[in-house]
This record gives sequence, C-alpha cells and structure tokens, in this order.
Amino acid sequence: MNLVFSTVIRSAPLNRCGEVVVLDWDTKKIVTSTYVGPSDPTVRDKNPRGNTRGGRGIRLGAESIYVACYDKIDVFDNDLALKRRLSNGLTAGLHETLLTTPDSVWVAATALDAAIEVGLDKGEVRGSYWPRENENFQRDFGLPPGGIDPSGDYRETFTSERLGPHPGHLHLNALATYQGEMLALFNRLGAIANLDRGTVLVRDPELQRGHNLEIVGDQVVTNATRHGEIHVYDLRTGDRARTIRLRDYEWVRESIKPTLASRGLRKVRKTLGRPDLANPLFVRGMDIVGNRLFVGFSPAAIVCIDLESGKMIDGYQHSTDVRECVHGLRVDQRGSSQPSH
Repeated sequence: MNLVFSTVIRSAPLNRCGEVVVLDWDTKKIVTSTYVGPSDPTVRDKNPRGNTRGGRGIRLGAESIYVACYDKIDVFDNDLALKRRLSNGLTAGLHETLLTTPDSVWVAATALDAAIEVGLDKGEVRGSYWPRENENFQRDFGLPPGGIDPSGDYRETFTSERLGPHPGHLHLNALATYQGEMLALFNRLGAIANLDRGTVLVRDPELQRGHNLEIVGDQVVTNATRHGEIHVYDLRTGDRARTIRLRDYEWVRESIKPTLASRGLRKVRKTLGRPDLANPLFVRGMDIVGNRLFVGFSPAAIVCIDLESGKMIDGYQHSTDVRECVHGLRVDQRGSSQPSH
C-alpha cells in the first residue's frame, strides 16, 4: 500500500520549500519524490512560515496525482512526472482539496476565503462559494464582506501578507461533503459550516488553527492542530464526540523529543520578540481508510491509528527538522478493494 503526501518547509528557499512523496507504507521506503512550490520561485515572500511554500492538499485520480500548491494545482502521473499545471486568477493561497466529479476538483482558496471548483483539463473556474458574502455568516460571526472580484487575479496579492489578523478573515482551509452539501472549516473561528445552507454545524475554540475534514457517517474527523489532537464531532448535534491525543502515544513522544529539547532556546527567542517559525506536533494532513486513520505532523511524520480502539498501529518518520511538516495526505487505494470514506 502506498501513501502520497506533501510537505511544507518553513523559511526554506522557494525552489526547495517542500515536496510530494510516494511512500510504500509497508516497507517505509520512498518510491519517488519531487520538489513542489509556487509557480514563481523568485517571488518575494516576506512571510517566513508557510505562505507560498511547499505542497498542500492531495487528491488521486484514476491515472493522475493532483497536488495543490500556493497558486496552482500540479498534475503528476503516478511516477510524479509533471503532466500539466492548472491555475486561474482565484487559485490563491490554496490549502486542502476535494474531488466530487471525475473532471473537476474543489480547492480551499484560503487567501480569498472561498471554495473554488477548478476544471481538471484547462484549470478554469467551474463553481464557487463565497461565505464572506453570505448574510447568515455575516450576522453569526460579525463579518464584513470579503470584497473579492470573482473576475480578478489574486495569485500574487497576498504573497507578502499574514492573513490571520485581517478583519473578518475566516482562513477557510478544508472542504468536505455531507449529505450532498458542501462543508468548510473556518480555521480562524474554530467553526465548521454548511456552505449550501449558510449554517454553522460546529463551534469549538480548540479548533482554531485546525485543519482537514473527513466524514465518517454522521461524524466529522478533524485535526486540532495547535493542541496535538484529533477531534471527532457529531454533525447532527455539533458536539464533540471524541478526542485523540497524539502525545498519548510513546512513538509520537519519541519522534518529537529532539525538537522539545530546544524548548529553552525557543522561549528565549520569544522573549526577544523572535517567535518560532515552527513547533513540534503541528498536526496537519489526514486520510481515513476503513477503520484506519492516517495523520501527519511536524517534524514530518505520519501515524496510523485504529479509529475504533484508538490504538496506534504504525508510524513513519520522514524528517527530524521541525520546520518540515506534512500537509496533504492520501492513501492510494486505486485498484484496491478496501473501503474508503
């Protein structure tokens, strides 16, 4: 069984700022890999964290691997040879992706607080959601309109800006479908919303800076990134049904030990007004296959957990550099009879 995952390397040069990897999970051997990043590696990115760096959400087509980057979707064959690039004026600050049809992919255009449907042939815009313009969300969250022109080109607009402090910014970074309707994670607000109905399904302050949405029945599984946890919510009630703490696993604690050892130095940097570029156990990247939950974190590593029992099954350490974090993650089931959610 292969896993396909992407990484972001914070503060790295833009021509070596992340990669996409095909991993044989059974042997923990890398099958193939390649660097990924923004369209223009010479762009002046003043944000030393992720921003334009590395690979983002991943989806697997019948014969292609789709990898979102800051301003485009790279289309690879199964050996990671680049076939084409898909981009348009609204592919800005891309994060997670969602395949709902064979000929298009939905992307979380996080810089725009929008969900954009992109054609897989020419990269054109086929559909969109703009929650900042929704009256229900404006009322519920006190949001000003986003003011984005759907015909504009925003691919270079946000390269030097930090999006979090902007008034009303949602940091919409993950998508899923539930009962045929589109859900999105509003990272900055710690909320999961139904974009078709304009309703809020989950609100939890511990989901602020969260990532990923995976639907299992009437529940949604997501990463509480800054807490080092996986949260499971009941979509019918909005209540948290379960919490999985990654620090409870000895393998995880051992994998982050080298970065925890430098905690004193990090505190000194913060006192001097120089906060860390990266932190250990920054949880990002998720896929679910049958009863197995695959989750990524920093320094770049992936764990497999039995979703029913909570027992850790296996793990893979890709890097010991805390700046490198897993972002996108998919289990390759093409040609497999295993069930998937």
